Amino acid sequence: MRKKRILCFLLIVLFVLPIVACGGKEIDTDQKGTETVDEQGTGLQENRSEEGTPNGRETVLPEGVEISGEEEAGTPSEGELINIIHNAESALLNLCVEGFDAEFQGTEKKGFDQASEDLLKYYTKDYLYSTWKDFYENHLGEWGYGMGELFIFSDYDTAKNSFAGMTKKQDKIEVYFSYDMRNDEYHGFDNEIAEYTYILIQLNGGWFIDEVLFKQ
Repeated sequence: MRKKRILCFLLIVLFVLPIVACGGKEIDTDQKGTETVDEQGTGLQENRSEEGTPNGRETVLPEGVEISGEEEAGTPSEGELINIIHNAESALLNLCVEGFDAEFQGTEKKGFDQASEDLLKYYTKDYLYSTWKDFYENHLGEWGYGMGELFIFSDYDTAKNSFAGMTKKQDKIEVYFSYDMRNDEYHGFDNEIAEYTYILIQLNGGWFIDEVLFKQ
């Protein structure tokens, strides 16, 4: 009888307990696995919230409103704006002088459509045709070789020294110049400050002069 009890005890130790122990480990493993999944799932949700906006909601900007960093990235510097205006006026002055040369020498001058093609790098077509087409075709002789007065910023130093600031609103820039005419031998004015405003608009990634305002 005693031997049977010992044998039963050995069987329990050798077979039953390991099975129970293994079963316990499997349960622990399952629980740990569940806990791990929960922790990872929570972590992913938290990451989404951190990368997005509070509560995981996506921010929708009103139409026409841009992030300031992107807006500033496309704004020309002071030097770039001066160069645009200087190059534009130099090209327009050269066009008008060449046209007057042809008239003065009695040769045929280029038509405005052909002559102004290069100016479309600096000006909008609407501005060129509404402001300078009639001048080129009918009024060059009234100014002759003194028409440089009309394009004072064709001189780079004058443009640089007269620059007074700029403002930007979305796709439009206003560039301000304050020109002291008292030291200008070509103008018969005393104690006069001329103020110019060049309005540039953004088209196809570039900036083009669309209007010029003058105040004296």
